[in-house]
Amino acid sequence: MSIIRIGYLSLVFGFAIFPRDAAAAPDGPENQAELVEELEKTYEGVTSVKADFEQVQRSVMGEVRQKGQVTIKRPMMARWEFLAPSASVMVTNGSTVWVYTPATKQVIETTNIGKGDGVMQLLDDLGKLEELFDVTRFEEPGEGEGRRYLIELVPKNANNYKRIVVEFTRKDLKLYRVVVVDAMDGEIELTFSHVKYNEPMADSEFDFQAPEDAQIIKGGL
Repeated sequence: MSIIRIGYLSLVFGFAIFPRDAAAAPDGPENQAELVEELEKTYEGVTSVKADFEQVQRSVMGEVRQKGQVTIKRPMMARWEFLAPSASVMVTNGSTVWVYTPATKQVIETTNIGKGDGVMQLLDDLGKLEELFDVTRFEEPGEGEGRRYLIELVPKNANNYKRIVVEFTRKDLKLYRVVVVDAMDGEIELTFSHVKYNEPMADSEFDFQAPEDAQIIKGGL
């Protein structure tokens, strides 16, 4: 899978990590219905997020691991910087996506990206969870400090994804991990850490300026 496609999937998932400051109830949701209700209450109101991430891509060709940093601002603006093992950056201002790979000095530019499919709609607003997905699996947190809720989602409308597995922290329902399984049973897993919310950031941070020596290629993701 190309860095362009990986970057787009990362963009899709990025809009999930917007919980409000309020934490979940002290005892926590005890069943699937209560978890969905808490998620709808929790994922509101935050306008921006910064985080470190680790991404693992799995396919019949093997496994590829990457690390990086992400900055996201609603609505639909994001900057994903892949730092290791190969550097690249993906930036979107909500209408255009740029993917820049320093090693090749190429920028892939895509315009009119739109809102996305049901997955994008859900992860931009988890209040629509039951409207867009069937919850086919629910696991309560186990023992220990790192215990988390887990849900598996199957899209109600046909799209590029067969299912999504999402983990939320027990204490405050922050998004911890997302695994998406595509139509060919390939997987992309994103794990987030050092998450910060509502830090000030200008819209101009999401307008990409290509280096003078870069080749700009108009294309699609």
